[in-house]
Amino acid sequence: MPHPLEILSRAAHPDEVKDPTSRAAMLAVVGALRQQLPAGCFPDPHQVVGIAYCALTNDRCLVADEMGIGKSHVGISRILLSRAYPVLVVATASTLHKVWVQEPEKWLPHVRIHVCNDEQSPVPPRGFQGIVVTTWGLLDGLLPKLLALRPQLLIADEAHYAKNAGTEGPDGRGIQRADALARLAAASPRCLLLTGTPMENNAQELFRLLRILDPRVWNDEAPFKGMRADEIDDAEEANSPLQRRIRQYMIRRLKKDVFPEMAAKQYEEVLVELPPAAMVEYQEVEKRFLAWFTRMIQARATMLANKGTDARTIEQRINAAIKGEALVRLQVLRKIVGVFKIPAAMRWIRKKRAEREPVLVFAEHQEVLLALSAQLESEGIKWAKIDGRTPKKKRLKAADDFQQERADVMLGSKAACEGLTLHRACYVLQVERWWTPTKEDQGADRLHRRGQKRDVVVTRIHVRGTIDQRLDSLNTEKRKIIERVVDARGGA
Repeated sequence: MPHPLEILSRAAHPDEVKDPTSRAAMLAVVGALRQQLPAGCFPDPHQVVGIAYCALTNDRCLVADEMGIGKSHVGISRILLSRAYPVLVVATASTLHKVWVQEPEKWLPHVRIHVCNDEQSPVPPRGFQGIVVTTWGLLDGLLPKLLALRPQLLIADEAHYAKNAGTEGPDGRGIQRADALARLAAASPRCLLLTGTPMENNAQELFRLLRILDPRVWNDEAPFKGMRADEIDDAEEANSPLQRRIRQYMIRRLKKDVFPEMAAKQYEEVLVELPPAAMVEYQEVEKRFLAWFTRMIQARATMLANKGTDARTIEQRINAAIKGEALVRLQVLRKIVGVFKIPAAMRWIRKKRAEREPVLVFAEHQEVLLALSAQLESEGIKWAKIDGRTPKKKRLKAADDFQQERADVMLGSKAACEGLTLHRACYVLQVERWWTPTKEDQGADRLHRRGQKRDVVVTRIHVRGTIDQRLDSLNTEKRKIIERVVDARGGA
């Protein structure tokens, strides 16, 4: 007999739930929400299932519904129903006010909300009976004061921001965030982790989120290590003992599960050949990189042969150094390819503008974004841009300009992949490929959201014979693993 949580974790609608325990939990949730929610705030059916799932776990679980189908409303409902104050919410700077201040103010008008959005913001003293909202960037710095607050419910929105142990992240603070979140989770009776991307690169990332929830149960990483997509059989994996155990801690539904009528998402490629001179430049950089990498591997072997009992520690340090430097050198290859894609990107933009279509264009390197913005400006095309340097107020203005037709092209880096709704457009161009398919999906999902009336078309520019091929293969492999480990549904 499946566990009630397994049954709820598969359900996209209350009508799918027949188990008496699960159904009783849902009916209790529905009754409580009808009594307590203001008019017009009642959740969608799939959110009711999610709220009941959280209730059955005593609010200690991972809500991993796909981006754009309302995880935050599940979290806010649990604040309302649990009344476990103080509540601590950790969110991104882009969603802090719009999602975690404005929405609770509508749903919970009599509950105090205190925002800590800079290092000088005071944390309320112990005994505060309300909601404290802060950002991931401040989490480790405020940790002692947040622990002293003794939160009874911890909500970590975009929980993948707590980088896995051993991965620093671009700002070098990933480990501190992971440690801070783990300490807060251990000190809080209730902990909800919200993320549409519970794993981006490998299954170990999912394990580490589960371990934050319950380190006693999730104490062995081995089953998650080295998972390869070609080693996982769909039907077997969906009902494996590991998957069934995961479903007792994680609920995940996809857009296609809860909104079958929603517009589709399609993919297409624009194939580009580098000019001969550009290919020579690219191959020379690639050749130097491969020569360097071979020297480093040989040096590692020599050092390990000479160091005896400390070999393991030394190997870890050498591997970390090689990995870090290799990523830097690979970025150089990506930048070369990205710059040479600019003419193809502009041809695509001009074609869509001739069709009077607004478009969203993603790139990573500043050189590419700046070159595109300069060409758009020179051709009189109205544009807006959101990158890592865009202040919060300008970010919101750029999104509003695009939605209100004051700009027809939105340029974005990774900073534009979260916290925005841009469904005025249905065409996305990914000029540069990223290391993770989830980041590419997050970008496209700015358009592929509720309210989108047309199919979303995602176009990727691909340069033959370059690092694009490796990134495409890598992301295909990662996507298969995510589909089988995270998205596997199976029968009861």
